[in-house]
Amino acid sequence: MRRVIPAWAVTALGAVAYVALDLPSADLAAATYRAGLVGREGPLLWSNDWYSGHHVPSYSALVPALSALAGPRVLAGLGAVAAAALFERLVAGRPRGPARGAVVRGRGRGAPAHRARALPHRPRARPRRRARPAPRAGRGGRGHRGPGHPGQPRGGGLRIDGATALAEGAARVTALAPDAVDLAATRPGDALVRVRHSPWWRVSAGAACVYEGPEGFLRLRIRQPGPIRLAVRLTGARCRG
Repeated sequence: MRRVIPAWAVTALGAVAYVALDLPSADLAAATYRAGLVGREGPLLWSNDWYSGHHVPSYSALVPALSALAGPRVLAGLGAVAAAALFERLVAGRPRGPARGAVVRGRGRGAPAHRARALPHRPRARPRRRARPAPRAGRGGRGHRGPGHPGQPRGGGLRIDGATALAEGAARVTALAPDAVDLAATRPGDALVRVRHSPWWRVSAGAACVYEGPEGFLRLRIRQPGPIRLAVRLTGARCRG
């Protein structure tokens, strides 16, 4: 009797090679970021550090926490092995259709019988690879500068000339945390904060209220100057009307 290697065993070999060889994979950067975020900050409802802010539980409620413990690659390998084992159990014992040479009768009484035959295998044509476009040059005619370039500021940061301010109007940003924004209000009035709006943004400190602006960013209605803190909370001050 021929022995068949289980699907989960083959998948496990591939998972071990994936983890050991440190192979790149799609969306690994996002998984690594959320694993580090939960590992540093704990469970969060919101994070400002990914595309102007996003709801962390909308990605997954369990994967970031499990990735913080085991690592994104190890968790991906374990998930692939578990999926292969469950799929193998799911399809085990199911009929695989007519065998080669089996007689298949048509529908209806007196329909003629047909003998099934295997269709010839036709290999699929490989798609042509497109050439990657060259990187665009900046204003000064130079391409991308990698880390460690003499023109890059020390410490790994990037200096962007003429960048748009994170806040404008009656307040300015003084500190930015994953789920909080600290501002200094200079006068009463409205202020625009270029962080994506969420219904969970609240004013946890300061004489102001928050609402959604027409651009999809946060808007503040400030009553008096002073420090203001925005935080992702279930309760807090929001503007009405």
